[in-house]
Amino acid sequence: MVNLSAFQKRRNELNLTYAQTASRCGRAESTVYRWLTGQSQMSVYDVVALAHALRIPFPDVVENLKNAVEGRAMAAEYRRSEAERSSTLKSASQADARHFVDMRRRAA
Repeated sequence: MVNLSAFQKRRNELNLTYAQTASRCGRAESTVYRWLTGQSQMSVYDVVALAHALRIPFPDVVENLKNAVEGRAMAAEYRRSEAERSSTLKSASQADARHFVDMRRRAA
């Protein structure tokens, strides 16, 4: 997710309302409000439009996007590793259950 606090801080520094910010980036006020309060995700195009409206330097925008992408990649890697771990545990549990059943059969 994009660092929304940087956008909110800049909007406040410029003393812009949500309506003024929306007008500057060509979006609806409700859309800008949802972006800046984290209720809705922005596309890359939206991030650039909002940054332009708030006069945020392009290198800062790129860094913000880079951090967001890295964060998403890390989250995806975590989800993948957890899924693998869960699958491994499930397989181990199934193997343990089969072993237990086999031992019971041999004992009988």
